[in-house]
Amino acid sequence: MGSFLIFSFGLYWFARDLRSEADAILTARNLTQGRSERLDTLDLLQEQAIEATGYQRQMDLLLPNQDQLLDFPAWIEGLASVRQVGVDFVFQGSETEPQGGAAGFADFSFVAQGGYDRLVSFLQDLEVAPRQFLLDFTAIKLSRAGDSFTATVDGKLFFR
Repeated sequence: MGSFLIFSFGLYWFARDLRSEADAILTARNLTQGRSERLDTLDLLQEQAIEATGYQRQMDLLLPNQDQLLDFPAWIEGLASVRQVGVDFVFQGSETEPQGGAAGFADFSFVAQGGYDRLVSFLQDLEVAPRQFLLDFTAIKLSRAGDSFTATVDGKLFFR
């Protein structure tokens, strides 16, 4: 009977130790699996960061930097002279700086005067001409005085 008790105690101790080892192995395996998943995610993010760098360069080409906004009045006057339209351009207020992923912008206003067809062609040029500037018209007011038309335009000019 004594040997049975020793054998039972040994078996109990061995089973408990085996269960403890199995739990430790399972915990280590789960930890290793979690680390492996995080490493896979890190690899994916590094690949995407390389790809995103190319996209960022392309997006930077779409928007001028803030100093290049000074070229905009000459650019718009050049388009106006091609269409034989008079234009008076002004920046309004101060610029709104870029924040996070959002582009900065400068408010502007211009008054363009000329014949109807020329004025419409000029405004279409501003809309569709390939350019180094990204702009948004926020308001357009057209008026007529005899054969001459006037367009008063407010807008935003975006920069990086």
